[in-house]
Amino acid sequence: MKIVILFAVLCGVFFPNQKTYSLNDFKWKNRLLIISGTETGKIERQWTELVKNIQSNNDRKLLVFKPKGDYLINQYDQLLNYKNDATEFSISLIGLDGSEKLKKWEFTYTEYIHQLIDSMPMRMNEIKSRRH
Repeated sequence: MKIVILFAVLCGVFFPNQKTYSLNDFKWKNRLLIISGTETGKIERQWTELVKNIQSNNDRKLLVFKPKGDYLINQYDQLLNYKNDATEFSISLIGLDGSEKLKKWEFTYTEYIHQLIDSMPMRMNEIKSRRH
């Protein structure tokens, strides 16, 4: 029992409450890919697929979030205050402007997400501005 109490106290010291973010905190800064649902296996498979391309995601300003308790968490341990209302499994792509660009209820390869993002006008402008 003493070990459990000691562990709880140490967690409070070494892992203080994290800041939680809202969708508005990322507006005009990042695109968000939100994995939602209750089917852990599907969530983990999708997460693994998407975060293995960190450099390509960073290039596209894409943050990937998955459920963690009452929040969503991304690959940088940032917590998003977002209602996980999907009953089984879904992914949503939120654009820089904060609007939903894609909603799917099945596993989706990273290449598909990247191609969709690359076809968006703001992303095309980002690519064009790098060339000049």
